[in-house]
Amino acid sequence: MRLKMIIKFKKIDPNATAPTRATLGSVGYDLHACLKVGAVIEPGETVKIGTGIAFGALLDEFGFELENYGGFVFARSGLATKDGLSPANKVGVIDTDYRGEIFIALHNHSKKAASVEHGQRIAQLVFQPVFLPILEELDLLDETERGAGGFGSTGA
Repeated sequence: MRLKMIIKFKKIDPNATAPTRATLGSVGYDLHACLKVGAVIEPGETVKIGTGIAFGALLDEFGFELENYGGFVFARSGLATKDGLSPANKVGVIDTDYRGEIFIALHNHSKKAASVEHGQRIAQLVFQPVFLPILEELDLLDETERGAGGFGSTGA
């Protein structure tokens, strides 16, 4: 049996474009720029681009809120590889209780200025389950072969 999930959204700006899936196989919903005038992002610069969209609670098919899910904003591969534009924080996290406008901090990794126009697809949003464990503080951690070795300590 497949769980149906419903997430309602609001257009904060009447000119906003609803999130869309490009194909039936797309797991991400494209987020579109909502701009009164186009934006230019210079090389090495980061600019916050609004989407004009806000999300409500994620519900199951019976109307119960699903609290162990989050929205995760990823780069659009074409925009990143062709224009050098991707989210500055690499993966944005949208908490289940956030009700404000979704903004994408786009960073220009290329060596030339890039423009963003109203309605342009700028990122993709994926809804994923998250684990919310209870954290308990310890005085001592159990020993492992690796120990505290990190950042290449296993060889590669």
